[in-house]
Amino acid sequence: MKTIKKISILILMGFFCGLTFSQNYVKQVIIVNGGVWEFSPPYSDHVTIATYNPQNGETTVFDTIYTESVQDVIIYQHYAIVTAQDSIIKYDIDNYTRVGAIAVSGLNMLSVWNDKLIVGRGNGIGSDFVQIYNISNLSLVSSISSVSDETYGIVVEGDTAYVAVPGGWASTIGKIAVIDLSTNTLVREMNLDTIGQGMRELISDGVNIYSFNTMAYGSSYGIISKYNISTNVFEHDVINVPFGNGYNLCGISKKANNMYLVMNGKVAEYDIVVKSILNSSFIAPSSTIAETVFDTINELFYVTTTDYYSSGNGFIYNALGVSVGNFSVGISAQAMAIDYRNLTSIEKTFETSTNVYPNPCFNDIYINSTKEINNVEIYDIYGKMLCKTIFKGNNKLSLSALNSGSYFMKLNYNDSDVEFRKFIKL
Repeated sequence: MKTIKKISILILMGFFCGLTFSQNYVKQVIIVNGGVWEFSPPYSDHVTIATYNPQNGETTVFDTIYTESVQDVIIYQHYAIVTAQDSIIKYDIDNYTRVGAIAVSGLNMLSVWNDKLIVGRGNGIGSDFVQIYNISNLSLVSSISSVSDETYGIVVEGDTAYVAVPGGWASTIGKIAVIDLSTNTLVREMNLDTIGQGMRELISDGVNIYSFNTMAYGSSYGIISKYNISTNVFEHDVINVPFGNGYNLCGISKKANNMYLVMNGKVAEYDIVVKSILNSSFIAPSSTIAETVFDTINELFYVTTTDYYSSGNGFIYNALGVSVGNFSVGISAQAMAIDYRNLTSIEKTFETSTNVYPNPCFNDIYINSTKEINNVEIYDIYGKMLCKTIFKGNNKLSLSALNSGSYFMKLNYNDSDVEFRKFIKL
């Protein structure tokens, strides 16, 4: 029975994520809403954090952060870590509780290496532009004081962090700081001079690191810089398009060798090999893009839009740039992160002594278990939740409202274990 249960789990996650028999799946998307743009107190709105469940399409807000802006959110194991103006906040995203918070000024972007949290800083601070914290208790481990200016995007390859150093708003050059995370020391800064002006996000495909340099405000072109990690060689590609509103890299397609750029309020498709913009309006929502993240498992784009004063919209696009769904967001949803999980993390759910019978069934199905069941959810083969029943000791579940066909049952136990079963209604 153990093997049969495991196969059922894999089939279900395949339907949920479009990856039959894959070991990885997307549990949720964490969304952080920056709130209304307000420049002086009294403030009427604050940062909120929410979870979007791709299985049932529901968005749920689970905390308020009493600051006025959000910079980044990342996921490490079953934790989400947020930088919001002057605070780093850590959440357990299995039970949606705040488990840690510290005050830090000038926060920007985040990354993780082993048990270390790498924090980029700027926004007018005068020193310590990169700091490293213990991810467990958020205690300060080291300040990399030799980094020369304000920092932004961070990527980690091996035991090395590559950090964008665009400087302050008036800076005309860009650099990339190289930090040895095993010793918490700056190895070098690679100065791109004026080619690197306007550098913000960095992204890696494991071989190269890319930056998107917007140049001076009002420029008619931008530059994509590529740094080869093994050869230490830079290449720079001039894009003769005014980048305008937005300047973030949002993902690399492993299948098509494409990179996606947020520019001029749209998502553009860039061919890494031929170094050309293939489609400057690959994704073109009608409102200003607040954030875009790329689901590398299912090759889906999660895009949020905003007017900075009212609740925005969330859209889901496939690898062809076609809209395939939407989700609810708050005001200025400017940070998102995708929570990837591995099926081995729920291996214990295969050990329960639960019988579901008869299978196939007609109008009723029975559930007997040695464990206490809290509730039962029924899903169709596409992962849409059809109903949820609180389990009150009665082991009979009525299925008379369902049409004939194949379904999945999710058993939620009182001890937080979860188990899936496939069944057929005749």
